[in-house]
Amino acid sequence: MAGLDAVLCILPPEAKEWDADVHGGSRHYLVANEEEELVVIAPRANTLSLVYRDTPSDENSGVISFTRFVNHKAPSFMFQINVVYRVRHEE
Repeated sequence: MAGLDAVLCILPPEAKEWDADVHGGSRHYLVANEEEELVVIAPRANTLSLVYRDTPSDENSGVISFTRFVNHKAPSFMFQINVVYRVRHEE
């Protein structure tokens, strides 16, 4: 099964110095049971990121995603809205 991830990131104007390596909040995509990251999306003010991926049918397959924690050093709040639209392929 495939899926389209839509990730809306909302940051206030004072968050211009947001650094994903220091403050966290980045979205990571990797193949299940592998350590290599396919793509990393850092938070940017008022952005919509779209990722089309193979969604996992179980814990051992597909492309999984997660948001890295936001730590106490973050310069402001951050809203991240994640939606997955699942697509079934008919045979």
